[in-house]
Amino acid sequence: MKVRTKRTRRENAPVLPDVLADDLDVVFCGSAVGAASAKRRAYYAGPGNKFWPTLAEIGLTDRPLRPEEYPLVLTYGVGLTDMNKTEAGGDSDLTSAADDPAGLRAKIERYRPRALAFNGLRAGRAFLGPRAAIGRQRERIGETAIYVLPSTSGMASGAWDPEPWQAMASHLRQARRFRRDEPDLSRLTDVAKEDMRVALNRRLYHRIGLDLRKKRDESEFASRPTSAAQQRAQQSAVAEAIAAFLEGPGRFWPRRAEASELVAAFFARYPERPVADNEGGIKLADSLWLYVLAGLLDPRWIVESGTHRGHSSWILRTACPTAAIHCFDISFRNLSWRDPRILYGEHDWTAAMLAPPSRDRALCYFDDHISHAQRIREASELGYRWLVLDDDVAAYQLHATGHPPLPTCSVIGDTSLRDRERLTWMRHGKPQQWTIDRADIASARRCLRHRARTPDLSPILRSRPQSGMAVVELR
Repeated sequence: MKVRTKRTRRENAPVLPDVLADDLDVVFCGSAVGAASAKRRAYYAGPGNKFWPTLAEIGLTDRPLRPEEYPLVLTYGVGLTDMNKTEAGGDSDLTSAADDPAGLRAKIERYRPRALAFNGLRAGRAFLGPRAAIGRQRERIGETAIYVLPSTSGMASGAWDPEPWQAMASHLRQARRFRRDEPDLSRLTDVAKEDMRVALNRRLYHRIGLDLRKKRDESEFASRPTSAAQQRAQQSAVAEAIAAFLEGPGRFWPRRAEASELVAAFFARYPERPVADNEGGIKLADSLWLYVLAGLLDPRWIVESGTHRGHSSWILRTACPTAAIHCFDISFRNLSWRDPRILYGEHDWTAAMLAPPSRDRALCYFDDHISHAQRIREASELGYRWLVLDDDVAAYQLHATGHPPLPTCSVIGDTSLRDRERLTWMRHGKPQQWTIDRADIASARRCLRHRARTPDLSPILRSRPQSGMAVVELR
């Protein structure tokens, strides 16, 4: 009997979305999503599946990812797709008519990864023909090499052989070294040189905590009013904007202190922040909102996902000095400020399964570029009530951030978006796209009691525009 989920019953609806981008080292293609993966809504989540441990063992990731962390593969230069996108189950449950080799070829031609690797013979033969064998193939798609690898499925353990996986990883490493030595920099155009400079700076910054880009100031706060009267005038204008939000769209948010007092306290403490230039994280306007929202709620228990350099952790600790704080990130290599009272976890926050001791006095802050719909469902299942989500951009603002946590809270609330509607945008001159999944959005919307997006304070502060911060009350 064919195993399918409700999502597969709609024509042309993928069971799981593709994870694809430009400039990837390898795209893995399976036959289809397994039944367990469809149920968990995560790639390679079946019992005994060796995919995630194998990626770590051959050096494509620095640790075994959890299946629910599958969107993170893009940060390792890895993509994911399936030959059959509309059915779920084992190989014997699938229909060959649902295979889409032409669609796969179009994706590879569009994104041009260094390699396409089929996870299992069935997927490889559906694309290459019945004579395809394990190993590197003679055929290519443009400059993309093709591999057929032993299946990582737990059902195929008897035929498991890690050697072809290791050989593929070795080829990818050799290709990286070749590309690094190949360019003749003197022949690059000015545009190409600028693209290379930006890319190198971004990688250096994330790896060793440096930003070599030209800076206007050491920090945004280096430019601000200093006369007492004008400081009070600016803070009064900020407090009025916050009060208008709390009396209007954010009236559901609990108030345990006066916003004006919290604004004054923030400006008194912000010059003391240990991370002077939080490049890649929240800046002045977002920091102010986070401080005020945390101060209004006055939680006793805080979960932060996406700690980065520790600036937002400092904001939360300063606003809530006695709260128990738990911080999570996939890597703390960029951490600049650490509090001995904070519990740190170098993994996804769901691995800890932290239920709040008090639903009304607990806060989750998500700034990890993971789907807001996913985070809303996770927090709801664990019993949280109050959430703050960063990078909440509307559908027409997706170009504003490199990794929008789609669907964002604003997209979840946008009833004008149609199922399977494709959103497209340009980011630094490169085309991007994402497809609306109304089932995913509806499951998150059912968890919501209230939601509101905080107004941008940067016109008052004359600082960098906010990244977009949403406040949420769950049912």
